[in-house]
Amino acid sequence: MKSAQILLVEDDELLLEMYSQKLIREGLEVHTETDGKAAADWLKTNTPRLIVLDILLPGINGLQLIKIIRRNEHLQKTQVVILTNLTEADTHLGGELRSSLNIAAYYVKAQISPSELVKNLKALIK
Repeated sequence: MKSAQILLVEDDELLLEMYSQKLIREGLEVHTETDGKAAADWLKTNTPRLIVLDILLPGINGLQLIKIIRRNEHLQKTQVVILTNLTEADTHLGGELRSSLNIAAYYVKAQISPSELVKNLKALIK
């Protein structure tokens, strides 16, 4: 599989390292950020194919970052995947809102293994 650019935004450095290393071992190109503001700044000059982000981030939270992404013309086709400790019910991101924000997938960290996550992300990139 060709290398694909993924932006991974996660404030838990242990999880960030674990997920990014797993993605890299699978041949994917990954850029990481630990907060929403840094991610928003990076996105001003970069267009990843996929953005994987946590919701509870310092500075700009994940939902605010998604709104920034969706207002940015060069990121309109970039897929966004949420990876968080919060359920969809906790975030009220079901149905219409999730659709309006064009969220490709929503995963609760405790319910998905790193291997399964990588498999699902690779499927989204294809």
